[in-house]
This record gives sequence, C-alpha cells and structure tokens, in this order.
Amino acid sequence: MLTLPAASTIAAVADVASKVTLTIFGMELTSGVETYKVLYQGQMPSSVATAYTVPGSTQAFIRSMTIVNTDLVASHTAQLFVGGTAADAAATPRRRPRGWGRSR
Repeated sequence: MLTLPAASTIAAVADVASKVTLTIFGMELTSGVETYKVLYQGQMPSSVATAYTVPGSTQAFIRSMTIVNTDLVASHTAQLFVGGTAADAAATPRRRPRGWGRSR
C-alpha cells in the first residue's frame, strides 16, 4: 500500500497516448471519514502529466494501480511518478511489462 499526504501527486506517461489505461484504486481519509473509490481512471498521455492529486486536508491510501494496454496489435511502454513529474520522482522504470502485446 502506498500512503500519500495532502497535495501529493501520481503522474503517468505512456509511449503512445490513448492506448494504455491507468486505474488507481484506494481510499481517501478526511476528518476520520474513509471513502473507498476509484481515485483515477483514464488513458495515459504521451508526455508526463499528473493523473491524481490528493485533495487538501486528506490522506490517500493507494491499494492498487492497474495498467492495461488497450491496443490489440502493438505493445507499449508506461511509467509512473510519485510526488512530481521529474526523472527523480519516477516510481517505475519506463518499459513494457512482461506479457504486454502478446496474443492470448
């Protein structure tokens, strides 16, 4: 589980826009009230951009993040960042996860 304080961010990038979907599941804690939900779901852009920002006076608990290649023909790379969009904020390497782009 990833715990983020107020105003922290998760950013994402893929090698091709609109071909890789990111879904972030988790819980926001505000004034003692827990709200479980999909924190973000959308297509990853081709340049690094913020996907989710923890609201003010809130703490977020990231339960899971799912990355899905929606392109049935080609494989694609993806990368996630925590706390910024600079290279030193990279939380994952930019690469194609094992199994992407293979026929099932």
